[in-house]
Order: sequence, then C-alpha cells, then structure tokens
Amino acid sequence: MMADEIVIRRRALNSLVVHLADPLHIHESLDRGVIKVLGFRLQEEDYLVRERATACLQLITRSPSGREAVVRCGIVGIIQKRISDQEDAVRLNTYGVFVNLARDFKGSFEMANYSLVRVFVEKLYTEVREAKLLLLDILHNMMEYTDLRKDVLDTPAMKYFTEYLHSSDEEICAGAARCIGDLAVETQGKTQADGSGTVEVLTDHILGTEKERRPSMAPIVYALMTILIDVEARYRVLKRKSGLLERVVRLAYHPCLEVAVNCIKIATILAESPEGRRFYLENLPKVEALQDLPEPGLRRSAEILASVINWKP
Repeated sequence: MMADEIVIRRRALNSLVVHLADPLHIHESLDRGVIKVLGFRLQEEDYLVRERATACLQLITRSPSGREAVVRCGIVGIIQKRISDQEDAVRLNTYGVFVNLARDFKGSFEMANYSLVRVFVEKLYTEVREAKLLLLDILHNMMEYTDLRKDVLDTPAMKYFTEYLHSSDEEICAGAARCIGDLAVETQGKTQADGSGTVEVLTDHILGTEKERRPSMAPIVYALMTILIDVEARYRVLKRKSGLLERVVRLAYHPCLEVAVNCIKIATILAESPEGRRFYLENLPKVEALQDLPEPGLRRSAEILASVINWKP
C-alpha cells in the first residue's frame, strides 16, 4: 500500500478488503500498523484508493479492538474529511465507519471532540437516501450517552427528525422516530418536541391505519410515549380530542409486542389526567379486557392501567 505506483496501491487495497472480510484477520492487521497506513491513503487524490481505504476501515471498525485502534491512532480527524468527498461511495463508507465507532463510548466521544454531532445533523438535509439512513444510525448510537444527547439538542435535529416523519420511505421515517424517542428522554427534548409540532405528527401517524403494520409504527409509538411523560404535551394531545385515547386501547392487540406494550403505557400516562381517567372509566370493560391478553407483559401493563383508572384518594 506504500508503493509509488497507483495501480499497485489499488491492488493492495483490494486484497486487504478481501482479507479483512474475515474478522479473524483484523487483529493481525492491527499489529502490522494498518490503521496509520490507511490514514495516509485516505488523503489520496485517486478516488478508488480513497474508496478502498474507507472500505477497509469500515471492516476494521466492526471489531471492538479495531474501533479502539482507530481512536488510539488519532485518525478520526482524517476520516471526517471524507464526509465532504465528492464521491458517494467514499462518503457512504465513511458514514459506515462512524456508525461502527458510535457503538462505543470512546468512539462516540472522539467524534464529539471533532464537533461532528452538528455536522451529522446538517448532513441529514443534503445527503442521498442511503447516507441519511447511516446518519440516523450514527445519531441514534451517539444519543445513548446523556452528554451527547445534549449536544444534539443544541442543533436543529428535532426539526429535521419531525420533517422526516412525513417521509414515504419507511426506513427513514422509522429512523427519525427512533431518534425523536432518544431526544425525548431529556426534558429539553420533550419541550422541543412539544414546540416543533412533533407530538401532532406522531399522534396522526398512530391514529391513521396506513402505517399500523409497518416497521415505523414501533418507534413512533415509543417516541410519543416518551414525550407524553411531559404534562404540557399530555394536555396538548388531550385538548385535540383526536381519538387517541380509544386508539391506543385498540392497538394493545397489535401483533408487535413493543407496539402493544407501549400503547398500554400511553393509555396509562393519559389516564393520569382527569380527561383521560374519565374516558377510560366510561369505557372500563374495554380496558379490563386487556388483562386477559395472552402475553404476561401485556397483562401486567394492563393491570397497572386499570389500577390508575380505578385509583381513589
């Protein structure tokens, strides 16, 4: 890979990609100092060399030891320059590297040290579809950590995520909803969602039937459940009189366990308000029927809902 002839460098990198496809070869390559060599090759003018170098790094960072080596060698700053590469394939490989790095604490915070959180959010608006999916994965992985969630909250991320809820692309819609759920863990995230029209869009998705059996339903329901912990958001939903109270009870029979459990949790949250409790008392037989569901987790959630509804001071 250090040869003067570009054809030889290309062939060497092609061979390395094949070699690294076997995870057992990654540790051996790290011992031979492959990370630093790839760092040099990332800066090549030749497109094929850059593309193969980023592909190698993507394979290496699948391994925890590979991710640690990338951080230790300090080449994240070099890798980040490829985000602006004119070639889609190079950028996609680069985002794939960052998806892998974001799986670890050290990798996530190393990227934050280079102020990449804002870069990732801004790139959501301009990138091709495949890159957007990778960017959503990167941000989701990074938001596992409280400090990085706060970094994301300092960007227009909630606005972009909310816009992508309107996407006809199920994967993008699901990725955006998942990231909204991550941000809504923070109080500031709930406030942003309440002020960005996010609650209304999520509610409309749940009320509609076109997405009921689609992959985006689970993250949409989870995101709304997380936001509704905020009292103001809860009352905003109830004020719309949209039919959500009845809808979440029906969705407790959804074939996806995650959707069903979180819908019962939404009903429980709404039942803590006078309006919600009044509605469920008027429809108590439907609520109590949930305690006969086959899944133990659903029955337990239904029992908690019934106890909230029947609570007396």
